[in-house]
Amino acid sequence: MTNSGIGDSFGERRKSPRQSCFTAIDFDAGNITGFEYIHDISAWGVFIMTHEEIPVGEYITIHMHQPDGKKSMKVVGMVVRTTPYGIGVQFAMGISQDVIQEMID
Repeated sequence: MTNSGIGDSFGERRKSPRQSCFTAIDFDAGNITGFEYIHDISAWGVFIMTHEEIPVGEYITIHMHQPDGKKSMKVVGMVVRTTPYGIGVQFAMGISQDVIQEMID
């Protein structure tokens, strides 16, 4: 099995399936802020493509916006892993599949 390093190898540890998406987000993590893209999302976490060096254990606030700009959502989580391609974030509270679908459609 080939492994790209993007959103990989968490299989059995995931609480819910992840869904591929390419959604723009804003984030705040300590004194780092940015505008990046989500690679995939699940009810309990997200993989954000970024070259920012955000350490494991750092709290992060993510602002997601619907593509039409009508709704936005703020999610708080913690960086649980880093790769050369981005960061894996575990949400402090789960998000329903309906809300995820609403934000990425």
